[in-house]
Amino acid sequence: MKTVRPVTIAAAGSVAMATVLAIGARHREWVARHRFRIQWYVSLPMMLALGYLVACVRHGIFDTVAFACMGVIALGAILKVGLSDSAQMYGNRGHE
Repeated sequence: MKTVRPVTIAAAGSVAMATVLAIGARHREWVARHRFRIQWYVSLPMMLALGYLVACVRHGIFDTVAFACMGVIALGAILKVGLSDSAQMYGNRGHE
């Protein structure tokens, strides 16, 4: 099994962020209306994944599910930051 290089991870994160920003630019009204709801529902799996990671650290194990949890946390953070940035760039405040 090959190891994933940090450059590959950074490139994937950049592509995901650009995708979220492009969706925010194209669907400004929809994002403004549903941004709070999307961020809320993204926070729930991030919370569960972070809890599982803390439990793995506490018990000294690392398995495939823990690796998947790291991906869930990273993608959730990208989505939340991208939605926040697109709202600030285009002046959509949503429910704030």
